[in-house]
Amino acid sequence: MGESMIVMVDAGNSAIKHRLVAAPAVLSAGGRVNDRSWQMGPILRTCNADASVASLVRTWREQSEKLGWASPSVIGMSWSSVGPAAIREMIAAAYREFAGTEAPPSWTSKPRVTLFGGLHRYDSAYREAAQLGTDRWVCGAGLAALGVMAVGEVHMVVSAGTATTIDLLLQQEKTHTVFQGGWILPGIRLMQESLRAGTRQLDYSLPQEISDASQVPRDSQSAIEQGLGLAQTALMGQLIERYRVSAIWLHGGDTQRWLAYANAFAGAARLPPISVRQDLAFLGLLALWGSDSGRP
Repeated sequence: MGESMIVMVDAGNSAIKHRLVAAPAVLSAGGRVNDRSWQMGPILRTCNADASVASLVRTWREQSEKLGWASPSVIGMSWSSVGPAAIREMIAAAYREFAGTEAPPSWTSKPRVTLFGGLHRYDSAYREAAQLGTDRWVCGAGLAALGVMAVGEVHMVVSAGTATTIDLLLQQEKTHTVFQGGWILPGIRLMQESLRAGTRQLDYSLPQEISDASQVPRDSQSAIEQGLGLAQTALMGQLIERYRVSAIWLHGGDTQRWLAYANAFAGAARLPPISVRQDLAFLGLLALWGSDSGRP
């Protein structure tokens, strides 16, 4: 394997997503997130309720051995966490045991970074950059680092998780991307669970199949399902038109259901192209690892 390995962790409110990455060097000048020299392990997911220091260490060791990376000379870390403090402490302790050194601080949102040592400027238009959720900022960095946006284009990043976040990124110049800001609303399951918890007569589970969106709902199950779908996607439809969005990037645990809602209720013919990229956060963590600061 290469000389170095990076433990990348994206810790949320419900689960810890992690991935091991190896390269011949921590980062060579001019490196990109889509450079074939990076060796990417699979994206793994551990529910917060099932996580422990021992389980994380065991998972990382098993993965490094399976991928043939059992003896790296350097083990680095690039991570973000928006979950409970106990989860952050657990991840830091697991890294300390796995790598034999203290974990670096997790990333926090910054007003400006230069990704990959000067190749790409990534700015945040948030009034106070530190208030921007790190998960949103990191995913934006991943999209910026991909280099797929044309100058003047606005792209939308949708995270379908515990909360649904809808963010806009503007390609200001060829190598300058601006995180414009965005919107936060309860996620699909959070909406549904609030109805079940607050209204006894609406104790319904989410069905596997989505009902015919062209029909007015005539039973409570369909009424809830279509209500959730419209609530999630009606805002998106307005934003696409208002801000002339060129493309949508979708990720998160409820990606497939959210995509089905978008097609059923927003109208596939009226939507810009939707790309599912479950690795956006990890592309961002990799790009930030090679940023001008190199550390959180």
